[in-house]
Amino acid sequence: YLAREGIRIGGEFQQRLFENNEDVFELLDEYFKEIDAIRNYGIDSEGEIPLGVAIDERVKEKEEMVRNKIEITGITTGNKALDSITSGHNKGNVYVYGGATGMGKSVKGLNFARIAAELGHRVPVFSLEMPKNDFIDRFLSEEARIPLHDYRANRMTDYDINKMRAAAQAFKKLPITIFDNPSANTNYIRKKLKSEIKKYGSIGLVVIDYAQLLKCSEKAGTREQELSIAIKDIKVIAKEFDVPIILLAMIGRGIWQVSDRRPTLNHLRETAELENSADFVGLIYRGSYYFDYINHPDLKDPESKISKIEKWEYDLHSELIVCKNRAGIPNAVIYEKFYGQYSCFTTENLESHQEPFENEPTNSDLNIPLPF
Repeated sequence: YLAREGIRIGGEFQQRLFENNEDVFELLDEYFKEIDAIRNYGIDSEGEIPLGVAIDERVKEKEEMVRNKIEITGITTGNKALDSITSGHNKGNVYVYGGATGMGKSVKGLNFARIAAELGHRVPVFSLEMPKNDFIDRFLSEEARIPLHDYRANRMTDYDINKMRAAAQAFKKLPITIFDNPSANTNYIRKKLKSEIKKYGSIGLVVIDYAQLLKCSEKAGTREQELSIAIKDIKVIAKEFDVPIILLAMIGRGIWQVSDRRPTLNHLRETAELENSADFVGLIYRGSYYFDYINHPDLKDPESKISKIEKWEYDLHSELIVCKNRAGIPNAVIYEKFYGQYSCFTTENLESHQEPFENEPTNSDLNIPLPF
């Protein structure tokens, strides 16, 4: 059977290549996908374990977790409140973090990548929009505590340059790989993940920025259909490689029709497949992007969070609105602070006025001594 299938596929693609009326790279992607499918036929026994055996194994695993008081079963998110309702980023799941322009989607993805990498996990990052150097600049700005606008404008002192060098030494040791191919499709992502596993042995977390730029390897009638197929493929990839995938997503302009500009699942741009395929959906909201403090609609509600904070807190105030969570509590709101100048979210207590970056660091967060 396998021999006949190999002959059939080879003949079919030979003919299509001779006709020369299709994109050769897409054709080769499709070819290797079909070859992979028959190569694994009858060999991969995953999913064939009898239910009784699987139940016994799972019960033993859960008992051990309870004895060892393991609450975070995946890679920590860096936020205790978020970990408490997700148990971290778990294998085989797709986590969608969405937001409108300027909300900090890419920053959120980079923060997750860094946290996982610091724990020793290999993290491939697929940047479909932002060039590799922009990612590096954000990493260095955050680690060195140099405001991003000063970093980009090259307004740095000798002290800043020394901090940048120390940050670079720290990040060179992190197991992060950045792929910034803007035309990458899901087959490209699959091949790169296989390459990473072959080269490094395993991967711990995947970050894709962002969903609406995804392409699929199959032909589709409309862009929306293509995007739906691509997102389904991402879910398959998460299960195939048994890895958590962070999928960043754009919120549509319909958000401007909402009085307080808070996003919901309906605002995820271009496709409902994001909601269907995702195991978790969290939408980022920062009121200060849309309203001055005195004009925010929440001030009229004395029970709202924003009505209970001061102006300096409002400017940093960020909400992660959990709209879907298969693993736990849905409809939760996680409060954070967003420091745009340092490209990071922090779980600093909102009741405290202590600024986390007001003092110059003597060491980097990764315990790499500064060279002075």
